[in-house]
Amino acid sequence: MAKLLHELIAKWAEIRPERTALLYREQVFSYAELWHACQNFSSGLLRSGIAAGERVATYLPKQPENLVALMGASASGAVLVPVNPLLKPRQVAYILRDCNVRVLVTSTSRLELLAGELAACPDLTHVVVVGEDRPEPDIVSVFTSDWNNWCAGGERTTHPPHRRIDADIAAI
Repeated sequence: MAKLLHELIAKWAEIRPERTALLYREQVFSYAELWHACQNFSSGLLRSGIAAGERVATYLPKQPENLVALMGASASGAVLVPVNPLLKPRQVAYILRDCNVRVLVTSTSRLELLAGELAACPDLTHVVVVGEDRPEPDIVSVFTSDWNNWCAGGERTTHPPHRRIDADIAAI
């Protein structure tokens, strides 16, 4: 029986890998594909040096990367902070500061809106940008990576995930 959030996907990927886990527009993700994506995102977090319990925020509309980040954060031992996509930049920055967010997953357009606010988020060290559009160079003063590079398959980290138990916080 699964005890941690990410174990729900991992278990189904083990026993029914070909089964449909997620439908998004024209895309269909099997449990095996979804779990692979979650592991890749988790590896990106671990390569970045994320520590157990550190915060990973998503500021995106409803899309697969939200679920991948949620499960990937859990798999790495981090805590997810899903930010309502309807919030204004100042409100988002407040949440990022208040939760001590270390990694932010967002789109180029949202990053451009947030650019003036992120300097006031001292714990933020990485921004992962989802989508085809690339942000302007030096739009923010933290390390930015596009989603595909962050989740580069085959570049799994040698760092083991942080040990977590079922009583640990999964999301804020």
